[in-house]
Amino acid sequence: SQCRNISSVDSPKAVVEACDITYCMLSTLEASIAVFDDETNGVVAGVTEGKTIVDCATLTPERMKSVEARILARGGKFLEAPVSGSKVPAEKGLLIFLCGGEQEVFDKSKEALDAMGKASFLFGTVGKGSQVKLVVNMIMGTMLCAFSEGLGLCDAADLPCDKLLEVLDLGVMSNAMFNLKGPNMINDKYGAHFP
Repeated sequence: SQCRNISSVDSPKAVVEACDITYCMLSTLEASIAVFDDETNGVVAGVTEGKTIVDCATLTPERMKSVEARILARGGKFLEAPVSGSKVPAEKGLLIFLCGGEQEVFDKSKEALDAMGKASFLFGTVGKGSQVKLVVNMIMGTMLCAFSEGLGLCDAADLPCDKLLEVLDLGVMSNAMFNLKGPNMINDKYGAHFP
């Protein structure tokens, strides 16, 4: 593995000033506002000509467009890149980046995105990546709801839930989410993996 020098600075603005491309992945809108919008020390305050910001947070398309407009006004470039995947995929470098922005900025950022994840896609202008992320979350939530209802019914009927997991895994409904979440659910382990 390649080791690089790491330095510490006192503010988000100083990070942007020290880097050509800055990657951010914040957990909530409130965190994004605190880190990006501070007029003295925020990310946007550090943007000058030639700086690129890649925002990997899951936020609204409107928030991403607003941040992009302020970064472009300062001469910088912007790419939204929310991810599909949570703690375990992040630790294993298996995130999927769902991007919105200019092709040139996507291409410039792709090497680092590839190092952090297993795939990255450009869906169009800023806002489109967040829209796709919301669609992905809607599908995942619907699947998890049906899975939960099935496990609940299985348990209520006094059937072995572990065997149900085996049955599902052997058929067309086999998927990584059921394999990951199922054992935790039948053992009443519900640790948070994203807000």
